[in-house]
Amino acid sequence: LTSALRGEGKTVATINLGIAMCEVPGTRVLLVDGDLHRPSLEEYLGLPRRQGLVEVVRGTCPIDRAIRATSVEGVSILGPGELPRNPSELLGNERVKQVLGVFKQRFRYILIDTPAAASISDAAMLGALADGIVLVVRLGVTPRGVVEETYNRLEALGGNVLGTLLTGAPPETKDR
Repeated sequence: LTSALRGEGKTVATINLGIAMCEVPGTRVLLVDGDLHRPSLEEYLGLPRRQGLVEVVRGTCPIDRAIRATSVEGVSILGPGELPRNPSELLGNERVKQVLGVFKQRFRYILIDTPAAASISDAAMLGALADGIVLVVRLGVTPRGVVEETYNRLEALGGNVLGTLLTGAPPETKDR
């Protein structure tokens, strides 16, 4: 999951989508904080920071030690770990593809929370490795042209944009 701009709700959307997917009995979902610039998945879930994606990719921490359960049955999390100086270089490492392959064997769904795609290439790099990309858009905030440009850039770099997830829509009332 990515967004064109910061603040569109992609982290909350990632968490909520993961929880919703686990309503199907026996489904296992891994939430991965792939935002190595401004990670927030652990913070939203009230979990302390510890070794995570960076250490797994570098081979300094086993996957089983880095992944941890959440309070929601079937939902696990992999935080970012210690933030690297050059996130794009780390995410461009061939080992990322291997690590994602291991995740696919263990989990039904892997949801990767990535940085905003309009300003950082990391989302496109991870998106090219993923089965699909969901573009999070905040209603009334993100200009249509920016959304279209981001969508086109993600696809041009090898990503499969599945669609958009709209945030910030007002709750429906019975008066409408």
